[in-house]
Amino acid sequence: MTGLILRRGIAGSVLTLILVFLWAHDSAGHVAPASVLSREILSGGAAPRSSPWAELGLGPAALVAVPVNHGSSGEFAEEQKAPRPRIQFEEDTWDFGTIYQSAEVSHAFVFHNTGDAVLEIGKVRSTCGCTAALLAEREIAPGQKGEIKLTFRSGTMRGRVVKHVYVGTNDPLRPRVDLRVTGEVKVEVEAVPHGIYIGKLEVGEAIERSIALYSPEVPSFRILEIYASHPALRVGDPVKLAGQQGRYRLNVQFGPVEEPGRVNAKITLHTDLPHTKKVVVRVYGKVVERGRLGEPAETH
Repeated sequence: MTGLILRRGIAGSVLTLILVFLWAHDSAGHVAPASVLSREILSGGAAPRSSPWAELGLGPAALVAVPVNHGSSGEFAEEQKAPRPRIQFEEDTWDFGTIYQSAEVSHAFVFHNTGDAVLEIGKVRSTCGCTAALLAEREIAPGQKGEIKLTFRSGTMRGRVVKHVYVGTNDPLRPRVDLRVTGEVKVEVEAVPHGIYIGKLEVGEAIERSIALYSPEVPSFRILEIYASHPALRVGDPVKLAGQQGRYRLNVQFGPVEEPGRVNAKITLHTDLPHTKKVVVRVYGKVVERGRLGEPAETH
């Protein structure tokens, strides 16, 4: 006779300990006390030859652990088998290599739905300098793929660049995917300073500044055209600096202006450089009425 004591756990899938007491019969058919056999088994002794332990080839173990799922076993199994979408990108990082300022490069991030439910693409958000667009439907069936096209504009960036594109999904394991864009931005030509701040200027007054333009890589280049966006902004002819190849100086004058207001203008220099066709220098500040130059700033 084999007695089985089953103790239930408190909740969920637990390990149920089953204590097996083996009762052996002697040759006369009497039942041997369980305590005697238990002491034999636990002390390492062999089970009697006539016992079911020996017949089954079992060792002296007295406790057997059996996993039992209590309660909603059907619900648990159904939950494990519930269909779910899975998003898998062919690559999470794109290195565009080395480009120059004011350049533009594009790349397509390809992804697959490797799950067994419809994959939904939510918001696609990018950091400064990048624009991203979904080139597929927002719902991707299992086994199908889609693309997210990214365009990176280097502008006036320089050095090592790391940008991010964030993709929202209904994948429970990856609700937000972080795509990385990296690369190096080189400077082919540079203006010093990058911008001209005129501060506060009274109506009818003018101010003069100068900027230098040089290329750290090209020994010689030409300035083809100069454009000023404000009627009171004038730029003199570029002057090559003696003994310094690839360097120019330009004199800039702003004013006089007859009406007060904020100034947000720019100087655009067109060059014959192979990569940087134009350089932009911003001119900003404020024109105030006469006699109000020393007044404190207005408060709102």
